[in-house]
Amino acid sequence: MLSIWLPVALWTIVIAMESFFGSSGNTGPLLKGILTWLFGQVHPVIFDRLHFVLRKGGHFLGYGIYGYLWLRALSATFPNGRRIIWAGLAIACTFLIASLDEWHQSFSPARTGHFGDVLLDTCGALLLVSIAMVAIRRRTQPSAESRSAYRQGRSERG
Repeated sequence: MLSIWLPVALWTIVIAMESFFGSSGNTGPLLKGILTWLFGQVHPVIFDRLHFVLRKGGHFLGYGIYGYLWLRALSATFPNGRRIIWAGLAIACTFLIASLDEWHQSFSPARTGHFGDVLLDTCGALLLVSIAMVAIRRRTQPSAESRSAYRQGRSERG
């Protein structure tokens, strides 16, 4: 059970750490240094746009992964449960943690909490959980060949 829930716990810690240290004031200089090293001087407007897109993309992807980890843990813990319940709970848990993260950030002078980020985070979870649900369905659904063989066997038996 530990191997099932440990990734959820560790990703929660990663989110909490980023909430403390991941302000744009901290990530900006790091990104600017990397971009300058790779491409030379970057125009400030282009840098600001790129920094914004990367930060929001990080929110989307990070919480998408978090939603997937919840789905994985819930499906392993309750293997006889309905898949749609696992997905709903995974997305709800992601929404809850994203809300708590943004609420926490609203108390930090270096951070701002925005409900729009909660929605972005939840959309990331919704996308990755949906992709995982399609993959689970395809993996557990019989192939066309086996369905055809089943139908043929039934028709021969009359």
